Amino acid sequence: MAQLNDYITDNGTNVGVPNRPLTPYDPNGIARVTTKLERHDVYAAWVTWVANFKSSGFTVPFDYAGLTYADE
Repeated sequence: MAQLNDYITDNGTNVGVPNRPLTPYDPNGIARVTTKLERHDVYAAWVTWVANFKSSGFTVPFDYAGLTYADE
């Protein structure tokens, strides 16, 4: 099962789990998905969501089964 993780930068700043993206310009956290094997599937879902957003004004926040965003 995929998991979305927060992380600590080199200077000690904690970068938390992002909120669910509402537009393609919001951070989606894909680079922080573990296991790495599932990143491709999450990215494919993201690409589909962005295409729907651009073509039809899709307004549902991005979500992927198994990922827990900060605002869920």
